[in-house]
Amino acid sequence: MSENTVSTGLGELDADALIRANGEAQAKDTSELRSVASEYARQIQTLKDLCDRNSQMIEELRKMNVETTKGIQEIMSTATEQMKTAAPQGSDIDFSQIQTGFDDSLQEQSAKTKESLDAVKDATTQSISAVGDKTKESLDSMQEKIADLIQQSDDFSHKENVRVYRNIQAATEQQLQKQTQELKDALEPLTKQEKPKTSPLLVLTFIVALAGLLLECADLFGLLHMFGL
Repeated sequence: MSENTVSTGLGELDADALIRANGEAQAKDTSELRSVASEYARQIQTLKDLCDRNSQMIEELRKMNVETTKGIQEIMSTATEQMKTAAPQGSDIDFSQIQTGFDDSLQEQSAKTKESLDAVKDATTQSISAVGDKTKESLDSMQEKIADLIQQSDDFSHKENVRVYRNIQAATEQQLQKQTQELKDALEPLTKQEKPKTSPLLVLTFIVALAGLLLECADLFGLLHMFGL
């Protein structure tokens, strides 16, 4: 079928070329859809990685805060013991006041550490929110583009299928008219020579030949295959 080119009033029409062009256009649309889907997946993975990194950073800061507090408590305990050991008369030293001072210092340090941790956490949350909003806008845009590409692909496929069918139909009709005229011209001398009683046989022969020609043309342009025959 690929070598069968039919002549129409508009010039040479290659049905196979139209079908191939239609297939190539559909393949191009499919490739674009795959590319957009790949970008969609990449954006989601990027957002996931960012959330994972921020979670790790918050956990590290929390551990740092715990270790800092623990270190201060150990220093306080060691200092208190040293003062008790070094004092010649321990009863004269107000260790409760010293302990209170250390407690105040510890609370102040813990408050500052917590404040720093909260600030980092807030900044991280804002960063995630900003990136999330931007990613959401990007994903929404890609979803709209995917829907638009699908619609364009469907519209293009429908138009191309209709055009190919009409071109093949027009070419088939022209070829059929040509073959019918040739058959009619060939039978006309025989019709004039035969007696009237043979006329029904000639008509039957013409009908059978015409039916065979129709099937041949339909098979030539793939119409039988298009209708599943």
